[in-house]
Amino acid sequence: RFLAALRKTSIDFWCKMKPSQKCKAAGLTGLAELVEITGMKYRTLLHWAKNAPEKFDFVVKAAGAEKAGKINA
Repeated sequence: RFLAALRKTSIDFWCKMKPSQKCKAAGLTGLAELVEITGMKYRTLLHWAKNAPEKFDFVVKAAGAEKAGKINA
């Protein structure tokens, strides 16, 4: 039960984070670095953060992994 509650709390916390906080949690310095790594427009990323959070989360996590050297894109 404890682990299930912890997972739910973690997911709830992630969902309530601001876009810049999600970037920082993924190891980036912020949205500006996400723009630099992905080459996407700032407004597009903010739109995704609000209207397509799954897509935004994927991009943030992929950029964090790329910065950490786990993938080469």
